[in-house]
Amino acid sequence: MDEVTAALSDIHVHDSELHLVIEDPLDDFICYEIMYPENWDEDRFEPKTLVFRNALKHAIEEGPFHGRPTLLAWETGRATTEGRVLVRLDTNAGFRSVECSEVVLHPGWDYGAAQK
Repeated sequence: MDEVTAALSDIHVHDSELHLVIEDPLDDFICYEIMYPENWDEDRFEPKTLVFRNALKHAIEEGPFHGRPTLLAWETGRATTEGRVLVRLDTNAGFRSVECSEVVLHPGWDYGAAQK
């Protein structure tokens, strides 16, 4: 199992609402600011930042949709350029994909955490 798949196995994105996407082309990372389900039984969500490091080829394949997309599931695909892995995130509007070498979930909406 590669590092990206191992990291994602501990991140349960189902029902995470996507609020903002930030791309930093200089430092090669993409941040998804999401409302993350901390406790489904209590319907408690908290702001988190999902960071894709050493990112390439961020693609959005979603149809017309009213409101914020909700992440439903993720899967990893083939190894790609320079040790990156293709990550596909299914949403209620379609899907998104990112090639990256690391995925980290940070507490809060913290763009600066991506640089750490």
